[in-house]
Amino acid sequence: MSRDQLIDGYLAGEISRRTFVRRLVSLGVSLGAALAYVDLLRPDSAKAAPVVVAKVYEDQLPPGAVTTAPSDVAGTLVVLHGAVDPNLRTTAVRFEWGTDAAALAQTLPAPAQEGNGDRDVAALLMGLTPATTYAYRVVATNPSGTTAGATISFTTAPDPPQAVTAPATDLTTNSAILHGSVDPDLQPTDVRFEWGTAPAALTNSLPAAQQAGDGDRDVAAALTGLAPGTVYAYRVVASSPSGVVAGEIASFTTALAVSAASSLPPFSALVVLPSSGGCVSRRKFRIRLRRPKGVVIVKATVSVNGKQVKVVKGRRLSAPVDLRGLPKGHVTVEIALQTKAGQTITGERRYETCAPKIRSKRK
Repeated sequence: MSRDQLIDGYLAGEISRRTFVRRLVSLGVSLGAALAYVDLLRPDSAKAAPVVVAKVYEDQLPPGAVTTAPSDVAGTLVVLHGAVDPNLRTTAVRFEWGTDAAALAQTLPAPAQEGNGDRDVAALLMGLTPATTYAYRVVATNPSGTTAGATISFTTAPDPPQAVTAPATDLTTNSAILHGSVDPDLQPTDVRFEWGTAPAALTNSLPAAQQAGDGDRDVAAALTGLAPGTVYAYRVVASSPSGVVAGEIASFTTALAVSAASSLPPFSALVVLPSSGGCVSRRKFRIRLRRPKGVVIVKATVSVNGKQVKVVKGRRLSAPVDLRGLPKGHVTVEIALQTKAGQTITGERRYETCAPKIRSKRK
């Protein structure tokens, strides 16, 4: 039943006082106002003249509209808020907004409102530009008129910082320098490195210098107290009022610990060379490498008279060396061994080469 039908039915005595009040309340009228209308419009009252009915119900005030503060302000979105009083009439609601407070040319619809008294309204506005000031107001429209709330403004948040992890440098057995780059995007930005031995659990934190301004800023921090020969993972993290951003996870391996020189086996325990007594043939000269306990040889470089003639890698532990083409006389054989632990062991031996035998021709 419409409002007009309700009024006509009550004035005609077809609707009881109790039903009239109940139905007014269901239309959004407060109980106190409904009782006042009942007294004003009771059928036995002379005040029930058509002019009074028109004054109370048809010549109502326009809707009320109050713009309230926005919420959830981010870089590209915001929630706009307002309050609307429909004044007993179905009321369309919208937000007018833009970057120019004097010309709010864009609109954002909000749910229509009914009843009496203030109704909170809200709408999500997206697609905004970070670090930009916007203005808006709530507007309510019904058959009694249009009311606009006051214009208020807000500024969207800047973009979050950018963070890029860079390779570590200056690796030693127990330290490294971690690197990265950060773009603060015009905000004070705290920087740290997260690190650990498990990429999925970077539970340690190493602070770096705070950054500001716009554009990429190189950042670095020295990490100490590490274990030799260990793989570590890390990433750079930038934090500003606009958010927290982490770079990609990178890794590095600390250097192996080098044993003291006194603990290394002597050169003679690693290399077997022909005896230096007498002379040696330039055609038959073989070097053999031994496998002493606790030492793993990964590479051997052989030089003769300062000229490299052979490099032995991997598990092959012997190498023939052809001395042909070298001058007759004194020969110095130098060998440099590289161990898996990163050690280098060197040694040399001097020889006198033998002249090749000349076979006599048969007659």
